[in-house]
Amino acid sequence: MGRKFAYILIVAFLLVAACTASGAEFFVPQHWIEGTVNDTAEANAEGRPVRLYFGSDPSNYAESTVGTIGPANQSNKYMINAFSIPGGTVWSPGATLEVKVPIGFDTYGAGPVSLGTTSFGVDAAGDMTLQALGVSIRIHDVEFDGELHNPYPTAINVIRADSLMTAYATVEEEGGYVTTIEVYVDNFLIATITDESWSGRNEISFSYQFTDELNQGPRIIKIRAFSNFSDAYGELDVSVTVAGESETEIIGELLFYPVPFRPLSGEIATFAYNLTMDTDTTLVVYDSSGKVVFTKRFIAGMEGGKLGYNAVTWNGRSDFGYVIGNGIYLYQVISEAEKRSLGTGKIVVFD
Repeated sequence: MGRKFAYILIVAFLLVAACTASGAEFFVPQHWIEGTVNDTAEANAEGRPVRLYFGSDPSNYAESTVGTIGPANQSNKYMINAFSIPGGTVWSPGATLEVKVPIGFDTYGAGPVSLGTTSFGVDAAGDMTLQALGVSIRIHDVEFDGELHNPYPTAINVIRADSLMTAYATVEEEGGYVTTIEVYVDNFLIATITDESWSGRNEISFSYQFTDELNQGPRIIKIRAFSNFSDAYGELDVSVTVAGESETEIIGELLFYPVPFRPLSGEIATFAYNLTMDTDTTLVVYDSSGKVVFTKRFIAGMEGGKLGYNAVTWNGRSDFGYVIGNGIYLYQVISEAEKRSLGTGKIVVFD
């Protein structure tokens, strides 16, 4: 059995060698293309797709991944098995192949570079370096139920599970317009939006009404935009916290600023907090002896008592009209419906 197998391998090798020497076509069961994709200061090659093309059909390609998660298992390197090209497993030595990194949603891509095939089983393509190749689409002014989303990394944006999301998308190059919007929740596609009225307009507005796609807690809503330019993309990750429906809570910190507070100098202070639902609230400030010096009530759904971010101001005057003096004060936000404190904080007055 072993001698028979060895004989078959020898015959196969001689057939391939003969075909190669005569310039005939040969079958490529394992033919690897390897190369390098260099990073830039703005973009990293790790994890990006890399494609190997053969022939004039742009859909006729094999795909692999750059970096440590790909077959090369090395940063910035890639290996593609040419055998996986649907229509390119038979060719003549010297056939031209093309390698490139397709343009990503950050508008960066690389290549193409061309190379000729050999019969050695492995061919090296020229190095490629990432560069901005695509037309960008800017997604901006995202709102939930009419409240502008705060993109600051540490901001907490509390929304309802059935929120209405609205936003704008702008194509940054003349002649471009948005054709399609995709909405994802935690990387799962939940909606594709198109509108014939977008044609010819470089800036459009769009909306999406959430129903049962948002579970309680922190969520990432990804918005992707496509345009009439094949290489134009836009992408935006929107961080939100989806409120529950059980009881009112303050999410994150209850803030007071400035610190120290100088009311005699004319400063205006701000109390800031995020509520998980609309509720009647009361803000109470106490002096160091526990005496109430200031009280203010807020109606559910209005500033101070609405779902999401609330910021209410105070000029430092007590309920009796005088400006409070230097010292340490405590405050709390109370839910009137539940008759309990939602959070407490400290005020330092030094004038």
